[in-house]
Amino acid sequence: MKRLFVSIVFAAGAFFAFGQGEFEAYRYGQTDLLGTARYMSMAGAFGALGGDATAIVSNPGGLGVYRNSDVSISFGATNTNVNRRGELNGALTNAALVFSFPVREESKLKNVNFSVSYNKIKDYNRVMRIQGKAQHISVTDYLADFTNYFDITEYDLKYVENEYDPYNNIHIPYMSIMACEADMMNFINGAWYPLRQDYEKVASSFSQQEKGSASEWTLALATNYNDIVFFGASLGVRYINYQKWSDLKEDFDYGGSMTFRNDLYTRGAGINLKIGAIVQPADFLRLGLSLHSPTFYYLEDRYYGSITPENVKFDNGKFAEAH
Repeated sequence: MKRLFVSIVFAAGAFFAFGQGEFEAYRYGQTDLLGTARYMSMAGAFGALGGDATAIVSNPGGLGVYRNSDVSISFGATNTNVNRRGELNGALTNAALVFSFPVREESKLKNVNFSVSYNKIKDYNRVMRIQGKAQHISVTDYLADFTNYFDITEYDLKYVENEYDPYNNIHIPYMSIMACEADMMNFINGAWYPLRQDYEKVASSFSQQEKGSASEWTLALATNYNDIVFFGASLGVRYINYQKWSDLKEDFDYGGSMTFRNDLYTRGAGINLKIGAIVQPADFLRLGLSLHSPTFYYLEDRYYGSITPENVKFDNGKFAEAH
């Protein structure tokens, strides 16, 4: 006889940037080397050169280098699979309009330039697969230790109709609730013990797929003073669309299996300001400097999690199921 129980939790919430953790800060704070072909061929080293549609994002003073109006469109492709099978993902990486307005010839102020540009700054598309050997360890060990660390009792995790819902208790981790409802751990003599039995080996496999991108729309204004000082400022608006699906599957030596699934959907936007300048004291020398404000994000996260035991037995032969 096979029994299947799925414990599902769904939570949605909106958080400001300070509500994110260190992993999210790294994910949304780092950018890829994307943009025009010229910018990428120089590894983004345009802070003191300017005259490139993508370089405006790093130093808006580079916009002042333009002598004429310009249109720029660039496409790129990336390999999104970290395992054997490669998958190319193509997308627009840059699109820009630059408007250059010359000033009177006798004036030392040579040009006033304005631009509106789109740049893809991060590609999240990636697929990862990991296969492990059977070992004397399971995610159920982690779930039990994790729950014991927070000193959570069995009553904290049990749903009581019209009286108590543990998912509404902000002090209870949702993983502990799922593990309890799916019988992945047992409360014995005041402590939680994992489903994995002593000396039992567990074979694990993990798969994860990520999709989405981060992009920035930039409005910039710059001037050219006597072909020596190029000064500019910009307003950037960033958009983030990120999705992640991950599955951890464990096959128990004593029979049965368990799948732990986590999904994450993040969408949001942020705003930043930049000022920059390029100084050319001689024909052979250019010096660049730019100051960037932090990007202030408003992000909305949606989570989905499930633990699915299938045909898993305890020492007494009982199948794992809902209490």
